[in-house]
Amino acid sequence: MNFDKGDLRYITFRKREVVRRVYAAVRDRNWGTILGTLANLKIDSGRDFFNVSYDSEHLQGDISFVWHAEISGDSSGTIRFTFDGEARSTFLKNRIGLCVLHPMEFAGSPVKLMRADGTKLEAQFPKLVAQEQPIKNVHDLRVLSHAIAPDAWLEFQFEGDLFETEDQRNWIDASFKTYSTPQRLPIPVEIQRGTRIQQSVTIKLGGRVETEPVEVIEHEPITLTIDLARERPLPKIGFGCSSLGKPYNAKTIERLKALKPAHLRADLWMGELNWPAVFREARDLGVPLEIVLRLSQEQTPAGVREALPGLLKDFGVTVSKWIIYSRGEKSTTAEALFSARNTLGDAIPIGVGTDADFYQLNQQRPPWESADFVAWSMNPQVHAFDNLSIAETPEAVPSQIESARTYFPGKPLHISPITLKPRFNPVATTAEAGSRAGELPPDVDPRQSFLFAAAWTVGMLQQLAQSGADSVTFFETVGWRGIVERDAGASLPEKFKSAPGGVYPVYLPFRWIADVGSAAVVHSELSRTRAVSAMLLRAPDRYRLLLANLTREDQYIKPIGLPPNSNFMFVARFDTHYIPLVKQDVEEWTDLMGKLAKMQSGGIEYLPSIKLTPQEIVCVDFLSRT
Repeated sequence: MNFDKGDLRYITFRKREVVRRVYAAVRDRNWGTILGTLANLKIDSGRDFFNVSYDSEHLQGDISFVWHAEISGDSSGTIRFTFDGEARSTFLKNRIGLCVLHPMEFAGSPVKLMRADGTKLEAQFPKLVAQEQPIKNVHDLRVLSHAIAPDAWLEFQFEGDLFETEDQRNWIDASFKTYSTPQRLPIPVEIQRGTRIQQSVTIKLGGRVETEPVEVIEHEPITLTIDLARERPLPKIGFGCSSLGKPYNAKTIERLKALKPAHLRADLWMGELNWPAVFREARDLGVPLEIVLRLSQEQTPAGVREALPGLLKDFGVTVSKWIIYSRGEKSTTAEALFSARNTLGDAIPIGVGTDADFYQLNQQRPPWESADFVAWSMNPQVHAFDNLSIAETPEAVPSQIESARTYFPGKPLHISPITLKPRFNPVATTAEAGSRAGELPPDVDPRQSFLFAAAWTVGMLQQLAQSGADSVTFFETVGWRGIVERDAGASLPEKFKSAPGGVYPVYLPFRWIADVGSAAVVHSELSRTRAVSAMLLRAPDRYRLLLANLTREDQYIKPIGLPPNSNFMFVARFDTHYIPLVKQDVEEWTDLMGKLAKMQSGGIEYLPSIKLTPQEIVCVDFLSRT
């Protein structure tokens, strides 16, 4: 296992991950997570034991909470994590305490339970993404156990509160989470100053197992196994309109056109006057609009119907699809869809769904039978915000797509938009404070301009395409939620590092995909996810492989299954040393890398493992020898 900033992560048994994470969370009245600051860390470990202790202080606004951790493990396979906390102020909370994440690999597996009243029963981690939260029957827990091998199982014992389990794949977290404070209880709850909260989780290894040696191999290559017989068409890839509402310069227009976007997403709020900027952007890029309308019970899209013909004529743009949402609802209502159909007609596809996560879509399923497609959004930071947790999220994308195919059979699936941070809080119980002076807005992540965002995007594109999404909308075009920086640069350059008028690294994977033209995505699987992302495209004249390192350590990837009658060349590779140059002039740098690329002799069968330096992204072309 790993000890990481107070948490236990990636507990493994016979090289299989059996617990993803054990940690503690302090959640405010809007489900915001108050991050802690560690102090007094002590670690004592030997060949067959470990003991860890530390203090964690959580301060934000009127919230002041401090807790002490004691974590231990011994040669019997028992791990114990205790939490002893005290409120230093009086505040409102939704949840405080320990959480256990179970890998989503156990989906479909049976679990044995004992509730607080002594009742014993069996349930399972669901195969499809669960609508019922918590998972059916998995609540009021004192003990939960499940098999991890034919001869071994894990038993989790919970003390200090009632625990239950939810399906976090609803938010592209690749796990099931067992947590304290049942959802059926009213929230938020006032915690008085001086209140103590004490909890513990004990994990025991059971079965017919004996002490076994643990083998750790440093820099073991990650295999990328490719199945050339399985492929899917690329989904249509579009981008969100810029929030800036300002015209682009010629160079920015040229860069965005080079990505060949299928559409631009435009959020048209009834009664607001942002429409001309949206239509101007679509005209400049020469792409159709994906228009989102949010309707209340009192509103109809009649105003859109009246204004639309003139705008389309004046700006020379088209609409490719409508997405209808209902204000104040988790997803589109039948009334809103009926109103849209009545007013907008049937000439342009009309979709339903949610502007929030799959969770909201799952909780209140829209009238999908009468719609042309179903839409929802994705982001990796509903529950956790560190790089490791974000790197895990692409793994959960196929679960959402597979579940949506089952719940909404025969309907195209549109993921719109995909962002690095949540755009809003759909579960807030009160109005949230806006950004403070000198701070980034809450929906902006400084990593948008980092290599890490590009590496995560490669993983998302691969999983979305490979699992059969029909259309995807990523980020925005220009600005700090986008892929290209504004001419003047970020308004808070000390908080958001970028080059004025340049591109972000996240621009590159979209450019590499667009440059091969019509392409299919070939099925591939990594032997170890979280560390790297990979995506293989088949174009008429080549295979193009995108590789990305999500970590701050060197990684090695060995492709298996590529055509043996090919040579390869590195088209481009970008790491932390080269990115400043890329940001300033991506066209000149890409051209230079193409001229320096050399054909390698010997063919694919002699291809060694490809080394990726920390957070490096690489584009490799495989060409026929003939």
